[in-house]
Amino acid sequence: DLERGMAHVQSAIRELGHRNHGLQEQLKAHAEEQGALCDFLSTVGLFTYADLQSHRHARRCHLLVKEVFQVQELSMQMALLTGWSSARHLMAASREVGAGIRDALPELSAQLLP
Repeated sequence: DLERGMAHVQSAIRELGHRNHGLQEQLKAHAEEQGALCDFLSTVGLFTYADLQSHRHARRCHLLVKEVFQVQELSMQMALLTGWSSARHLMAASREVGAGIRDALPELSAQLLP
């Protein structure tokens, strides 16, 4: 029955709206807690808000680089573009990054080494 189906859809939409509101309230609470924690850490001299922002940016960059190098084809292309020496330095710098490059080593060696 069409009316019954519409009532079910409307009920589901209301439920999603309630869940969304609850999640938004939790997000606000977490943001308030984070702000208070940052203020405290800055006050006691451990680090400033700018230090935290810098650390968050570096962490996001690290996660992106790690994600890229976990795909063998991307690891190989990055190593081909940067050269053998850079690939070796990247492998040494991070186990996670190195794992992606190590998976691509046989093909990489065949293309880069004489």
